[in-house]
Amino acid sequence: MKYLVATIILFFAMFSGWFFSAKYLEPVILRVFAPETHDRYLDIWFSIFTIIEIVIVIIYAVYVYKTYKSKTNLTKPSN
Repeated sequence: MKYLVATIILFFAMFSGWFFSAKYLEPVILRVFAPETHDRYLDIWFSIFTIIEIVIVIIYAVYVYKTYKSKTNLTKPSN
């Protein structure tokens, strides 16, 4: 059940990352980087979006790993 909840949270976080990137990342890029061309803007946008999504997946992987390695396991009988 822990993994199901973690996976649901992962999908929600990835969707939220996409939504907020699509809505709010443009003004930040234009203010911070001032790209010369539209292609350069798209490169910067995609790079930042990819970093956001990778961070979300890494946090998910660490959580699943820590859950897997925890002493409380759902398949072991408790004594």
